[in-house]
Amino acid sequence: ARDEITFIMNKFHEQYDLLITPTCALLPPLAEEYDKDGMMKNMNTDKMVSIWDCYHSNLAFTSLCNLTGQPALSMPSGYVDTDNGRIPIGVQIIGGMNKDNDVLRAGYCLEKKFKSLYAKL
Repeated sequence: ARDEITFIMNKFHEQYDLLITPTCALLPPLAEEYDKDGMMKNMNTDKMVSIWDCYHSNLAFTSLCNLTGQPALSMPSGYVDTDNGRIPIGVQIIGGMNKDNDVLRAGYCLEKKFKSLYAKL
C-alpha cells in the first residue's frame, strides 16, 4: 500500500508543485463533550466514539507524508468561529520528493500573509 500511495503522490507532483490541505480533518471537540470514559456521541451517526477514534480521523492528511516520506510543513492559518468561540486552525503544505525548499518558501509566503490577516483581527 505504501508503494502505491507513493506512486500516486509522485504522479500528482509531476503536474503540481505543492498540495495544500488542512492540518486536521475535523475541528477539535470540547473536552466537556467526552464522558468520564473518553467517549462522545458522533454528531453524524449518534453512535458513541472514543477520543482515539477522533484522534485517528484527524491524522488523515498528516499521515500521508509519514507514509510517502514527502516534505511537509504544518502551520497556524487562522481561526474559525464556532458556537463555543474561536478555534485555531492550521494548513499543511506538502511538496514533492526532495522539494523541501519549495515547501519552506511557500510556508514563508503564507506566514507573511497570515500575519497581515492576524493584524486585522
